Amino acid sequence: MLNGKNLLKGVILIISGLLILPSIVLAQHDVYLQIPNTVPNYCQENIIWCGAATCQMLLEGYPGGVEHPFPQAEIWDTILVYKDDPEVNWATDPDGLREALMIFGGDPGVNWAIHKNANAQSLMYNVTY
Repeated sequence: MLNGKNLLKGVILIISGLLILPSIVLAQHDVYLQIPNTVPNYCQENIIWCGAATCQMLLEGYPGGVEHPFPQAEIWDTILVYKDDPEVNWATDPDGLREALMIFGGDPGVNWAIHKNANAQSLMYNVTY
């Protein structure tokens, strides 16, 4: 049978667990957007131009307040010029996309880079950082 002292210890332990456990489980990573998303969405204008559409959205979103009104055809042609991964059959390779971003959005202080990481969680932490 529990006496008052043991009951109090048990209640304190349960309350402590309820307060500490959520902070351990939920403290992995948080992103807070203080400004609503105003980046326009662009659909790919050709069946294989997803990289060009992504490039348009990236350029419109960063850095803020700078407009980059480049057509997808021009972006696509630039991606192809710098395509540097013949072993993989993808329309837009990382090198081509990075170079297109640098050419069309190489604003002062902006350096587009490729982050290669097989661990998706680690990669996304890097991207959000």
